[in-house]
Amino acid sequence: MKEYGAVGLALLASVTIWLTSNLSREADALVSMPVSIHSTLVGYSDVAMESFQVTANVSGSGFTLLALQIGRHKTVALDVAGQELKMTGRELFEISSNALLSRGNEIFGKKVKVNWFTSDRYSVRFQEESYKRVPVIPVTSIRYKDQYMAKEVRIMPDSVDVYGDPSSVAAVDKVLTSLISARDVDSHGIHQQKVPLQAPAGLRLSSSTVSYNVEVTRFVEVSGMVNVGVRNVPEGKELSVFPSTVQLTARYIFPVSNSSESIAEIYVDYADFAASKGGRCVVKADGIPATLLDWKVSPEVCECFETVSR
Repeated sequence: MKEYGAVGLALLASVTIWLTSNLSREADALVSMPVSIHSTLVGYSDVAMESFQVTANVSGSGFTLLALQIGRHKTVALDVAGQELKMTGRELFEISSNALLSRGNEIFGKKVKVNWFTSDRYSVRFQEESYKRVPVIPVTSIRYKDQYMAKEVRIMPDSVDVYGDPSSVAAVDKVLTSLISARDVDSHGIHQQKVPLQAPAGLRLSSSTVSYNVEVTRFVEVSGMVNVGVRNVPEGKELSVFPSTVQLTARYIFPVSNSSESIAEIYVDYADFAASKGGRCVVKADGIPATLLDWKVSPEVCECFETVSR
């Protein structure tokens, strides 16, 4: 009996050595894997309606190939650009094996080399969705050092697509960023930062984040009393304005070169008076120079009275 036991152990050892030797060698095999396609196709859902099985000839060690063939695998999610999907019918698209070949290691792992797929192309379905493009509005809480202010807050991209139920999509006219917060910002500004978007409830956005730049400039503030003019008064009529002067405060890019940089005219428009119910008109400005960052007047609204000229 001892002799049989010794023979058995020797045989087992031999088989183990043989298996180890053979499974350590490089080999080719057909391996299958479930795949789900994710994409940013305009007007469609971002995930294909169903996953599908891909089969490819791959090279790797025997151990790796055996694990791929007998293992239970989770569906592999692949991000695919819209231009890599060819539309073949309503909600129906194709992806080529060449597009999948470049993602071979994502599908089957980094320990194998994908040689070829058993099919030239694979069909996928994406559900159509209602959508529309809306602007992105930055929400900011930025404090600047003394005599510095924002020249421009630039959002990239400045708009996104909103997807979802038609009635819900129709009610959306903008998408807000999360709070952009900073302190003691100077002329260096803020560059190439990312901020999440606030997706409306129950809706999907084509992008979950945007980039932003804050361009900052130094300014000089100029303040003084100016006369309020009138425009577009019909012939035979006159428009009196009270008060006839307002306090103008203007911020210019530093340094201010000369007096010609000032606003050309502060005025009220007769058309606004004619459309008003009580004769109150908002003060406007014309001839705003390129170096002007912002301006305000006090009061912002004047009382206007119409008389017939003699």
